[in-house]
Amino acid sequence: MTDDNVVQRLENEVRELTILNADRVALIQVLASTINEIERSVAGHLNAMRGSIAQLNAGVEARKQPENENAATENTETDDE
Repeated sequence: MTDDNVVQRLENEVRELTILNADRVALIQVLASTINEIERSVAGHLNAMRGSIAQLNAGVEARKQPENENAATENTETDDE
């Protein structure tokens, strides 16, 4: 094999590796973008769930208030008798 052939072969390999590297970089960018979209989506769903849980908790507390007030009133009425 002549020096020219070796140089040509090395140049071809470098070119192929450069193309492969560019493909890998593009793939990594697409994957990073997809992961970011998933993270934003999950964060949005979590925030919505937190809001729903807060509303449910508020509803539960609101239902407990009359029960607590009724219990206090009943205790007062029985104490008076």
